[in-house]
Parts: sequence; C-alpha cells; structure tokens
Amino acid sequence: ALLIGVGAGPLVTPWASLATLLWHERLRAVGVEVPWGRYVLAGLVAAPLIVAGAVVPLAVR
Repeated sequence: ALLIGVGAGPLVTPWASLATLLWHERLRAVGVEVPWGRYVLAGLVAAPLIVAGAVVPLAVR
C-alpha cells in the first residue's frame, strides 16, 4: 500500500518526481506545451482512481 501511495503522489504534485520534471522539459524542448494546471487537474482525477484500483485487491485479499 505504501508503494501505491508513493507512486500516485507525483500524479498530483508534478514537482514530487524528477522523472516528471525531466519529461516536461523534454516536451517543451520539442515544442509541446503542457501547462502545469492541466497536469495537476488530470492528476487529481487519475490519482484516486489508480489508488482505489490498486488498493481494492489488497483489501479483498
């Protein structure tokens, strides 16, 4: 469960993951602009779904 939370955290807070920052920089370098606000909103939707989808099987076990 801890690993699930650690993996989902950077979905909401993009600066929590070096990989996210590096990908954002690479996208900007090739001309693809992804605003941080849009990224955070997508993460706010995706993170609860991902965490629930990963934790439910642990709870059923």
